[in-house]
Amino acid sequence: MRRHAAIFLLLTGCAMTRSAAQTPTWVPVGGFHAGTPATYSAGIGVAAVVSRRLNNVNRMTYDDSHVFLIAEPGWRAARASVGYGTERHRYRTSRLTTIRATALRRWTHDPVADYVGVEASAVAMEEFPLGARVGVFKRIAGPSNAHRWLFTVDFPAGW
Repeated sequence: MRRHAAIFLLLTGCAMTRSAAQTPTWVPVGGFHAGTPATYSAGIGVAAVVSRRLNNVNRMTYDDSHVFLIAEPGWRAARASVGYGTERHRYRTSRLTTIRATALRRWTHDPVADYVGVEASAVAMEEFPLGARVGVFKRIAGPSNAHRWLFTVDFPAGW
């Protein structure tokens, strides 16, 4: 009985191991977004896969950690972001969660104003990508009648 328990612990403990990547792997990333304040936007950028955690039992499951840089021009606003994200791949599904520092320029509703802030997002990708991104921003430039704080919500498909 003890021998079976030891084998089980050994197998489950060694199922997930880190790969020994010497240099990050650079990949293109992008996505579409609908929500405030840009109404519609498309992001494009690059991400460095800084670590990959492989499942030795099932090669179709792995976890990636990314550092990324994305430019996101939109209909009523534009963003530039740098952040950290994790992707969890399981067979045909994938989940992406990110946290990012973002500079945002808004040019409608208020006079042109610049903001900086943080955003967090979660996206599930299977047959159709679906997720949410929320952010809070503080005005750093622009007229005094522009909103001092800006709260954003949008729905991303991809990064």
